[in-house]
Amino acid sequence: MDVPGVTQAAVNPPGADGVLHIWVVSRGGGADVLRGLSERPGPAKVPDQCWVQDRLPQTPHRRVDRQRLRQAERNVPGHVADVAETTTGTTTGTTT
Repeated sequence: MDVPGVTQAAVNPPGADGVLHIWVVSRGGGADVLRGLSERPGPAKVPDQCWVQDRLPQTPHRRVDRQRLRQAERNVPGHVADVAETTTGTTTGTTT
């Protein structure tokens, strides 16, 4: 991803609610990431929500664990889910 400050990102296809979430490891906040994505040329869909974490959950094969991200999405919007608690202990969410 070429948004300044983002070192890792993952997106799952929208769920039944149609909300597109992006999960990132970034020095900036979620609003900065969404703003950077919206400034890109072309018809790309800007995610509805951006969740900044210290690191993304991984499978035993060291790939992003998209199932754990999807489980976390089910716990949104009332509060951010437990994905980061199983990785680093903190999660910050920003909605648009």
